Amino acid sequence: MAEVSSKAAKFRQRIELNKFDTEAWQLLLQDTLSNHSSPAPATRDIFDEFLSQFPTSARHWLQYIDYEVKLSNSASLQNSTLSQHEEDRLPILFAKCLRQVPNVELCKTYINYVRKKNMVPDLDSEALSLARKEVRDAFEFVVNLVGMDKESGGIWMDYLGFIKSAETSGNLYDEQVKMDSLRKIYHRALVIPLNNIETIWKDYDAYEMSLNKLTAKKLLGEKASAYMTARTALRDLKNMFELVERLSKHWLPRPPEWNDRDLGLLQAWKRIIAWERANSLKLDDKGVIHARIVYTFKSALLSLRHYPEIWHDAVQYLVDAGKVTDAEEMLKQGIEAIPSSLLLSFTLSEVEETKKRDPSPIFESLVTTLEAHFDIITKKYDTQKEKLAETLMAKNAAGQESHGVVDLGTDRFPTPTGDLEEGETREVTRSKQVEIDKVIAKEVESARKREYEETRRSLGLVWVVYMRAMRRMQGVRGARAVFARGRKVTYCSYQLFVASALMEYYNTKDAGVAGRIFELGYKTLSEKTDDEMPLFISHYLDFLIQMNDENNTRALFERALALLPVEKSRDIWRKFLDYEIRYGDLGSMQKVAKRKLAAFSGDASPFQALESLAERWSYLDLDPVGDAELGVAAQQAYIAKPLPELSRSTSLTVSALSSAAAAAAAGQSSNLIASPAAASQTRRTLQSVDPDRYPRPDFAKWTAYKEVPIPGSAAAAALQAQEAAKRALATGPTVAVPESVGGLVTQLPASSTYNAPVIPVEAMMELLQIMNVPSAQKLPNMVQVSIGLLTAQPATPPHHMDRDGDRRHAREDGGGRAASYRDRPGSLPPHNKPSPPAYQQRRGGFGRGGGGYAGKRSGDHHDDERSGGYGKRSRRDY
Repeated sequence: MAEVSSKAAKFRQRIELNKFDTEAWQLLLQDTLSNHSSPAPATRDIFDEFLSQFPTSARHWLQYIDYEVKLSNSASLQNSTLSQHEEDRLPILFAKCLRQVPNVELCKTYINYVRKKNMVPDLDSEALSLARKEVRDAFEFVVNLVGMDKESGGIWMDYLGFIKSAETSGNLYDEQVKMDSLRKIYHRALVIPLNNIETIWKDYDAYEMSLNKLTAKKLLGEKASAYMTARTALRDLKNMFELVERLSKHWLPRPPEWNDRDLGLLQAWKRIIAWERANSLKLDDKGVIHARIVYTFKSALLSLRHYPEIWHDAVQYLVDAGKVTDAEEMLKQGIEAIPSSLLLSFTLSEVEETKKRDPSPIFESLVTTLEAHFDIITKKYDTQKEKLAETLMAKNAAGQESHGVVDLGTDRFPTPTGDLEEGETREVTRSKQVEIDKVIAKEVESARKREYEETRRSLGLVWVVYMRAMRRMQGVRGARAVFARGRKVTYCSYQLFVASALMEYYNTKDAGVAGRIFELGYKTLSEKTDDEMPLFISHYLDFLIQMNDENNTRALFERALALLPVEKSRDIWRKFLDYEIRYGDLGSMQKVAKRKLAAFSGDASPFQALESLAERWSYLDLDPVGDAELGVAAQQAYIAKPLPELSRSTSLTVSALSSAAAAAAAGQSSNLIASPAAASQTRRTLQSVDPDRYPRPDFAKWTAYKEVPIPGSAAAAALQAQEAAKRALATGPTVAVPESVGGLVTQLPASSTYNAPVIPVEAMMELLQIMNVPSAQKLPNMVQVSIGLLTAQPATPPHHMDRDGDRRHAREDGGGRAASYRDRPGSLPPHNKPSPPAYQQRRGGFGRGGGGYAGKRSGDHHDDERSGGYGKRSRRDY
C-alpha cells in the first residue's frame, strides 16, 4: 500500500506542475484501478477528477461505467445490497456524458443498459408495452444524437431488429404502424454514409419484396439514387477519417503545442467540416444538413476541445444559420473549456454588446484568469528550478565521473583529481555552482520568461479591448475608468498607453490630453526600464510628427537617444534621419547622418552602409536607387547564400577585398554627407604610372622564397629532429615486416608531432600473447622497413611551438614521416618507392642566377646577420 501511495504521490506532483500531463493522469488512474484494496469512493473520486479535466474522453467514460457495472454485479453475486445512491449512479453517469460526448460506443452501452433494465422476462402485456416504449425512446434519442456517424450502422440495425421483434397479434392497425415505422427508419438510414449501408440496403430490398413486389420496385427506385450517393460518399469519408482515426487514437484533449500531430489533426477535421458544409451528400432537407454539420463540429471538439478556432467556426456557423441562442450557448461552453481564450471571450463580449448587455463581467473574468496565471507560472518554474538544482547537486555530490567529467544536464565540465586545499575546494565548488546556474538558466528561466511574456501580452490586449468596448457602451468616461485601472497593473504594457492616447485624440479631438497620456507612458515605462520602450517611443514620435509639433518631436528624439542604449536605438536613429530627410534642411540632415554613423561605428558593416544609402534616396515604395542602381535585394540574397570552400590564399584575398569594400563603403557613406570643400581635398587612390620612368624587375630571375627557421627556435629544433630521423632511416639496418604493417608505419606522422601518453610496450606484448589471435590462412607479403622507423622515440615538442608553423614546416619538408618514402631501400614494392625530392639546397651559397653571393641590396645586411650567413634570410633555391 505504501508503494502505491508513493507512486500516486509522484503522479500528483507531475499533475500539479502541468494539469495537462496526460501520461501522469492515465498512470494515476491505472494505479488506482490496479489497487484492488482501494475503496470504491476513492476510485470514484479519481474518475471524477480525471473526467473533470478531460470531459470528452469517451473511452474513460466507458471505463467508469464499466467499473460501476462490475461493482454492481459483484454486489449482487455476494448477496449484498447497494444503497439507493449507488444504484442511481449509472443513470447519473449516462446523463452526464451522453449529450456532452456524442460517441457511438457510449450510445451502444446506453442502449444495452436500457434494454437490460426494462426488457425483463415475465412481463404482462401492459408492462411490456411500457418497456418497449422506453427502449424505443432510447433508440430515437441515440439515433438523433449519433445517427449521422458513419460508425452508427450497428445501432440502426439494432433499431430495425427491435421494431421487427414487436408482436402485433394479427391486428391490421398494429401491422400498418409497424410497417410504417420500419420504412421510416430504412429511409432515414439509407441517406447516411454508414459503414454497413450495403447490408441495410439489401435488408430493405428483402423487406419490401416480402410485402409487395410491385410496390417494392417503385419504392426501391425512389431511394436508389440517395443510396448510391451515400455509398459513394462513404469512400470519401473513410479516406478523410483515416488520418483522424490514426492521430486521435489514445488521444486526450489538451492545449495545442502546434507540432505536426496537432496541425495534422486540426487540418483533417477542417477538411471534414468543409466537406459537410458543402452538402456533398446532395441532401434536400435543410434540417438534416444542419444536423449533420452541427454533429461534425461536436465530433471535432471531442479531440480539439482546446482549439479556439473550431469553437469560433461552430459559433459563426450557428449565427449565420440564425441559431443565435445556440451560438451563445456554444460560446459559453467554449469559454468554460478554455477560460483563457481571448478569441472566444472577445466574441462573447460582442454578442453581449449586440444585445445591449454589459460585457464587463466577461472582461473581468478574463483579467482574473490571466492574472492568476502569473502565480501559476511562478509556482511551476520555481518547483522545476528546485528539482533541477537538486538533481544536478546530487550528481555532483555522487561524483558520477566519466574520465574526469561530470554531467550537468546537457553540459559537461571536468572535475579535479587529487587532494585539494580548502581554498581550491571552495573555488571548484563555486565553479560547479556557476555551471549549475547556467543549466538552470538555460532550461528553466528561458521557458519561464517566454511564458511570462506571452501572458503579459495577452493581458495587455485584454485591457485594450476592454477599454474599446467601454468606450462604445459608456463613452469616453467609461474608457478612461478602464485605463485608470489598467495602467496601475504591474504587468501593464505600453500598448495600453498608445491606445488610450489615440482614442482621446480621435474621439475628443483633444491633442493635449493625448500628449499628456503619452508623457505619462514615457515616465511610467522609463521607470520600469521596459524592454519595449523603443516601440513606445516610436509610436509617440509618429503622433508628434502627425501633429506637426516640430519642437517636441526634436526634443523627444534627443531624450530617447539619451535614454536608450545604442543597441536598442537603431530604429529611433532611422526614424530621426528619415524625419530630417523629409522635413528638415540639408545641414541638419547631414549632422544627424554623421551622428548616426558615429553612434554605430563599432558594428558598422558594408551592407548597412548600402542600405542607408538606398534609404537616403527613397520615398514610400519608390526605391529605384536601391533596386536598380545598388541592387540591395540582390546583394542581400547573395550575402545570405553560403560561400563555397576556398583555398587559404583565396580566402585571404576575399577577406582583404571584403575589408577594403567595408572601408570604401563606410568612407563613401561619410563622404556623401561631407561638405564640398572636404570632398575636394580627398586624394585619388590610384594614379597612372609611366613605365619608362619606373623600370620593372625581371621576375624570371627571381628564386622561390622558402623560410628558414631562426637558429635556436622551436621550429629549428623540430627540423633538426626530422633530418636526424631521415638520416637514421636512410643508413640504418632494415627488418622484414608484413606489407600491411609496413604501409601503416610509413603513413604515421612524424614522431616529433606526438605529445600524448606512451603505450607501455611490455604490457601490450603480454596482452597480445594471451589473446586468442586467429592464424593467417597464408603467409603475408613481406617488405623491408628501417629499424630506426620502428624504434624512434616520440620527441615532445616545446609548448611554445607555433602550430601553424609546425604544420607549415612539415608540409614544406615533405609531410613528416610520409617524406621517408624517398629514403626507403630498394627492396620495397614499386608503388612504395620514393619520388625524387621536390628541391635540394644549392651548394656554393645563395643568390640569383649562379652560385655565390651577388648583387646584395640595401637592407640585406641585417638579415644576413640574423641568419648567420650570406644572402637574404630564409631564401632557398628549388
